[in-house]
Amino acid sequence: MQRYFILISIILSCVSTITDISSSSTPTCGYCPSSYCPVKSQPCSSNSDCECLLMAMTGGGMCADTVISCQSLSPCGNDNQTCSSPDTVCVNNSRCGVPICFPISRASSDRCPSLSSRVSITTSAWCYTGVMNNPRSMHTSLVLTSGKVLVVGGFGSQNTSELYDSSLGSWMTTGRLNIGRYYQTAVVLRNGKVLVAGGYTFDSSSAINSTELYDPSTGLWTVTGSLSYARYGYTGTLLSDGKVLVTGGYGNSYLSTAETYNPSTGV
Repeated sequence: MQRYFILISIILSCVSTITDISSSSTPTCGYCPSSYCPVKSQPCSSNSDCECLLMAMTGGGMCADTVISCQSLSPCGNDNQTCSSPDTVCVNNSRCGVPICFPISRASSDRCPSLSSRVSITTSAWCYTGVMNNPRSMHTSLVLTSGKVLVVGGFGSQNTSELYDSSLGSWMTTGRLNIGRYYQTAVVLRNGKVLVAGGYTFDSSSAINSTELYDPSTGLWTVTGSLSYARYGYTGTLLSDGKVLVTGGYGNSYLSTAETYNPSTGV
């Protein structure tokens, strides 16, 4: 199988102090700053088949196994940033000649283990990471059991949701809510699904009582039992018995009511 090497040039607005603990090796791709992975002479993995790829959407580096045929890869979308193929990310500077959708699975730690030398990096500033596909505010954000971050709804993108992969620094869109909302509350349930309840909708300019469940295994939202009281700006707490307690918030006035949701019954 013919090898295709992909070069990158990444610049992050981040100031870092680097202290080598065991040798003079440079950091692996994906660290801040990722400019330590511009060429093959500065490898990102102990596997020589792995190199740093420049992700078009985020400008970040992905350390991946690049021994793959161009014929097996799909080109990126017309915007040269997004991919329609599942579990792929658009990368630039490929010897395939065009931005291509590269399989995320080829960036696994099994394929591309980190360098044996240990490097500590102390940053003195915030580092840029991937930009969301949709701008939003007053949304919810949760860590799933997979370690990915689910961002849901929000003003400006009420019925959209996205997943953030911290290992790649990139976002991908996932299922759309049945009813758009912001100022809602979201809780990760014991079964790994996500409950989103209530909130405020721009369509009717009012609080809503609808609730939905997100299944990470399918990326889809389904409607479940509604709240007894429409509310937004309230709290949701996962109880020890697996139920969810919601309290207070605002409807037509400030609320003192509380209610529970049972995942086993959907009400």
